[in-house]
Amino acid sequence: MATNHLRPEAVRQFLLVLTMAVSTSVESADLTLPPFGSSEEPNVLNSEFGILPITLAVVATIVSVIIFSCLTSFILTRKKLQKSRRRNARHDRAEECPINKAEYMAVQVCDNHKSAKTTLTMEQPARIHSRPSKQRSIGPDRRLKIEEGIDRSFFLYKEKYFDTNGGVLVLPEAEISLSIPPGAITKGCIISINVVPTGCVSLPFQSLLPRLTPLVVCEPDGFHFQKAVELILPHCAIIDDPLAHTVNVHFGRKRQEKYFSSDMRWMEEDTDYRLTRRFCHIFLKHFSGVNVNISDTKEKMLRAIPFASATDGEQPNEDVILNMWLCNDLAADYLALVKNEIKNKNIPLDSYDTFRLNTTDDQQNTYIEVTTEAMNGSNWLPEATTKNLDIHGLTTTTKSKCSFRYVNQGDRNREYFYASIRIKQQTEEDERENLFVLRKRKFDLTLKSECLKAENPFLATNCFPFHSEIPPSEHPPKSCVVVPFVDSMIDHSDDILLTLWLLSEESAEQMLSNFEKEQELLQKIKFDTENTFTIREAMKPVTSTIRFRKGDWKPISEKMEVDIGKVLRGNRAKFPFICRKETNATIEGIDVEMTIAQEGEVNRTEFMKRKRVEEILFGRVKSEKETLVREGLLGESMKFDTLCQELIGSLSENDCRYVATYFDFRPAHIDEVLLSDSPADKLIRMLQQRLLFTASKLGWFQNALISIHRNDLAETVSKFKMKSQGVDGEKPL
Repeated sequence: MATNHLRPEAVRQFLLVLTMAVSTSVESADLTLPPFGSSEEPNVLNSEFGILPITLAVVATIVSVIIFSCLTSFILTRKKLQKSRRRNARHDRAEECPINKAEYMAVQVCDNHKSAKTTLTMEQPARIHSRPSKQRSIGPDRRLKIEEGIDRSFFLYKEKYFDTNGGVLVLPEAEISLSIPPGAITKGCIISINVVPTGCVSLPFQSLLPRLTPLVVCEPDGFHFQKAVELILPHCAIIDDPLAHTVNVHFGRKRQEKYFSSDMRWMEEDTDYRLTRRFCHIFLKHFSGVNVNISDTKEKMLRAIPFASATDGEQPNEDVILNMWLCNDLAADYLALVKNEIKNKNIPLDSYDTFRLNTTDDQQNTYIEVTTEAMNGSNWLPEATTKNLDIHGLTTTTKSKCSFRYVNQGDRNREYFYASIRIKQQTEEDERENLFVLRKRKFDLTLKSECLKAENPFLATNCFPFHSEIPPSEHPPKSCVVVPFVDSMIDHSDDILLTLWLLSEESAEQMLSNFEKEQELLQKIKFDTENTFTIREAMKPVTSTIRFRKGDWKPISEKMEVDIGKVLRGNRAKFPFICRKETNATIEGIDVEMTIAQEGEVNRTEFMKRKRVEEILFGRVKSEKETLVREGLLGESMKFDTLCQELIGSLSENDCRYVATYFDFRPAHIDEVLLSDSPADKLIRMLQQRLLFTASKLGWFQNALISIHRNDLAETVSKFKMKSQGVDGEKPL
């Protein structure tokens, strides 16, 4: 077998032969040198053959060196070719090696890059190594590379192994799915989807086209299919007739290995598509970056959510910066915004509300007016009360904000922030308005706020039940879920803030549980059990009324109206009522009647509720929750939260490292877990976001605990699993 280096013996023999040949030629030439200092020329012609032997020796030397170099190059090249052939043969065998689909899906995670899987059982624990697993690349680099300095935690990423039978890859956090039909690929491979935030990649005609869909990069880049695959993307455009609009698709290809702002080459290509009121179906023949634009759109849906900059709490007169954000009504854009704000120590003040934006370009419709004012009793007052947002900027970007500075007045008798903020757009047809009423204690605006902790329901996904046979209804009749909430009061003389929320019934089953957690985190109390309401007419507004039968409070406005277009096309709307106390008498309880109805229609939903004032004071939420846990009156989800808290308090930093390695986290994500304030809390939250550890999926986490020899915690999980399933005659949770 050839080697990379020639043997030293062969080299010495070759040089010896070469030296002897040169010596013989020189001796035969009989060179005679003149005495030192003489001007005579050397005698090179006194030999028998003259100069010919020297010439032959030089030529022989040159030819020998050339032959030696060619021989060496040939041997090394042959060795490299043999190595390359063996490597390609191993790669082809790995590609053609059948993989058990059930075994692969058992431990498949979003960040999985292993070419083979090992199922861990309770009888045979596996050894955990902190060394990252080897990656099997497909083509040039199949993982999205982003410019250094950009936080990859904001990127939504999912991958899955596909064989010739095809399948579906779903990214639920972004409401995106990819359907691959049978026969579209010739052999098994791993396919991934990346959702890239705004600003990381340049877009085609960025200043002209509206942003209506998330930017998606499908990899391996340049991968071609035998059949067209279907990519389903959500959009935030408001369209009545999908057939009246056309879809322009731009495909971006890599110029280099990294996606810098100047490294995307965009080209518009004709491709098949199908447009619905909520989703856009694109049929692809190859993989690349995908940017979709819908022509002739006059309206798009936004999400509005207020944030406040967290104060240090040690300075006596710190100001509050109030940020009113508007972003596209897309789960990916909203999740990236909330992550970024919480990372920058900004506190969410309320759940988001939808806003219907008119994007028509005319002289009267150029901006949105955002106004704010301090309410009675606030210790902070605004420097400016009105600001404008450019409509063109909201149309062509994914988010925009208005910021207001609230100056601390230094009044120790008023220790809470109390303000309202309105978003208004005046069009030729109607006036659209959103109202937020915000009331926070001084402590809730500091860095110790519960909203800045690792486990935050605002970071969960609130999305439509996409990829279903029955799409969400956008025309009457449409069913909604109505849920009333009341803000916690500081004392008996405070205003009562009651809010009726309308949630789309199609998405209520998925979002209601997390929505209640958001409201609880915001110190809001569920005022009554949720009820349903049906919208029957598309042109008649939905109104809500409130009346106090008992108590010394009176609403500022007894009747409110909500934009019917927002209710039909969005997934939520709300009616905020401000009720002020008229006298200083101490009232023990309140009796409230609230109704929601559609003008001119018989159907209506009513809430009649009596509550003691002490039940809606600050501090009651946590104590009531603890009482319900002790009495066993909460459901499985609350008891699962209790299990999570027990695990968080028992897992060490090394345990978190090994569990993250078991679930095949990327090295960057393992570092993110270990560098957080509470590694166990961060780990549990990341597993829940990836649907790897839920109340119905406990086996994987139990196997991970056994593999790191934490049998005590594995037994705790096993007991919870048996109780939840009603094993051994026990009553299910």
